Amino acid sequence: MPDEEKGELVESGSFRVDRARALEKLSAFRRRDVGCVMLFARAAAASGARELSIERASRSIVFRFDGKPFARGELADPFAVLFEEGRGGDERRRWLALAMIHAWRPSLTKLSVASGLDPDGALVTADGLGSEKVENGGTSDGRTLVTLELGASDEGHWRHPAAPELIVCNPRSHLWGRMAVSVSSAGRVEGRFVPAAAGPGELAFDENGVFGHISVPPQPALESSVDAYLQGVYAGRLDWRDQSLPVVGKADDPSLSLDASLASVVQNEARERLEELIRRRAAELALRVAGEQAALMAEAAKALAADAGLRSLWRRRLDGPGVEADRSTLIASLTDRLFGAGARKE
Repeated sequence: MPDEEKGELVESGSFRVDRARALEKLSAFRRRDVGCVMLFARAAAASGARELSIERASRSIVFRFDGKPFARGELADPFAVLFEEGRGGDERRRWLALAMIHAWRPSLTKLSVASGLDPDGALVTADGLGSEKVENGGTSDGRTLVTLELGASDEGHWRHPAAPELIVCNPRSHLWGRMAVSVSSAGRVEGRFVPAAAGPGELAFDENGVFGHISVPPQPALESSVDAYLQGVYAGRLDWRDQSLPVVGKADDPSLSLDASLASVVQNEARERLEELIRRRAAELALRVAGEQAALMAEAAKALAADAGLRSLWRRRLDGPGVEADRSTLIASLTDRLFGAGARKE
């Protein structure tokens, strides 16, 4: 290019997005079938919370969780992380921002987030998306407190893109992982999950940030089927053909990615690593279950010898597929005998 046609640099800088218009776009394209409750739960898990309580009433939803608090600088512009290049490296801020955006349904009248130890912590309040105001504040115990004030009862805040019947747990809770979670209504506990040690026939593991429980399928299978969780919230079911050691279970992997709809796990290297990890752990599970069988068979034999009703069910079960209806009765009776009423029966 001739010298006379070369351009001259007059100014350099960065392009600044109109934040109000950007938030308007994010709000317009958000999934209407994704409620904010599970997104706030992900923000809690990403903060390293070990305890999360969710209290719901007809006109409010309140979240309390421990873990790393949000600083005033982070809450001054809670949506900034969504405009950073890449994923920003701070999943706790990202999930909080997404939760706050999805919270603004027509039923929501006010939102507040208090975090850190009062008065050196932070408090942000808003009566509409983009109206956030931050000031010094916090909570008496340094935890994070999120309060949604509703003008009308709205179950939409609890929506999740995955159908409840796809999850092997309490359908209300799509929650599972390292956090102890309780859901209460008017002071009455509706559901509670506390991370538990592995029970009979089950293997628990915590490896490279992945927390999981796997067990032998209740029926013969050729595929492994694992419910995947991202930051403590159900993300989708992973199935793969595995003729050698198929398993069923759950795994919480913070490295998984969701598609734009927040409804399914992206097929990428992180997902492949998770499947490979579970295959390795399945071999360990097989050895553990094999080692348990001798003791369980001896206990089952004692139970059969002591109970004529169980012996009758056992014989009928051995007669063939025509007595399939007896299966659940037999298993329930044996598990009560082996593990005791009210104990884990998985």
